Amino acid sequence: MLPLGSPSDITFEITVKFPAGYAPVLPQNVVRKTDFAEFSATYSVDKVLGGPLHVKTLLPEVSGDKRAEYSGLVKSANEAAQTCIYVRTTAEDFVVPSLAGLTPFERKAAVAGLEKQFAENPGDHQFAVALSQAHMDDHRYREAADVLEKSLAVNSERSQGINLALAKAFLGVPDADKAMDQLRNALGDQPDNALLNEAALALADANIHLDDALTYFNRAVTEISSKSSAISPDAAQVADFRLLRGLAIDWDALGWIKFRMGDAATAEKYSLAAWELKQAPSIGEHLVEVYEKTRKEQTSGKSVPAGASGRRPQRSGRETFRRIESPARVPPKDSRWDSIRLV
Repeated sequence: MLPLGSPSDITFEITVKFPAGYAPVLPQNVVRKTDFAEFSATYSVDKVLGGPLHVKTLLPEVSGDKRAEYSGLVKSANEAAQTCIYVRTTAEDFVVPSLAGLTPFERKAAVAGLEKQFAENPGDHQFAVALSQAHMDDHRYREAADVLEKSLAVNSERSQGINLALAKAFLGVPDADKAMDQLRNALGDQPDNALLNEAALALADANIHLDDALTYFNRAVTEISSKSSAISPDAAQVADFRLLRGLAIDWDALGWIKFRMGDAATAEKYSLAAWELKQAPSIGEHLVEVYEKTRKEQTSGKSVPAGASGRRPQRSGRETFRRIESPARVPPKDSRWDSIRLV
């Protein structure tokens, strides 16, 4: 016999209010009923998300022949408690949710949730892009491309988001021709600066079409350069400081492109300037790669093959910084590096 204790009736109430332009994608309702207990998870949304979890025990114990039913009910309750509720925007394109910072267990649950939502909604490009990004984070580029192509087969309406994601997947496969076709589709006739910058970085990461990457960067940086040059130290506004963060991203992109093109000296100037404005993981890894190459060039006159070709290796920030032998060349100490992985 499996003891359940005294009969009980418990309800956990969940309510979440979303800002304008955002809405949850409701999970499927769960209802399990047995002779000894009941469980339900029901979701609804009317400006506010509601998702009560209800557990009711009917008997003080469960007989051994009901063990399978008991295990099934417990499994349903655990899965419902761990369900990820995804939030989508009403805009055509969206920012792919990041899985960075999640524990392995949390990430596994999040990816499983994406896979389930995509299986139920294969034509929803938002889920397709999010799932493909999770696959690319795990270097499963062919699977990422398959997800996106399957979504397009169901829903042929294209957007910048799905075209850019497909370009990145093909860059990883690698299939440069297909990647460039998708990248041009994503950019269209009037791409915004952020999209141009992302396209430039994608090409630099893949170490192909670097002339195109530099062209995209030059188009992207024109507007932000003119705006940042007009900032007055005596009359700086909050928006001006946000602009400097964007400038850091641009300088990082240019530094990385120059590094890939073999100009490590110029790359160091821009990468260091980017780091001083914004201590982001990706900027830090680029700077370390540049430092490693310039230091070896100075001491041996030889370049570093790992930084000059192929895709960047994935390391933790601590492992990456440990590769620099001279402490004077390491970027300033930042405790945030202790708990993150570079992407």
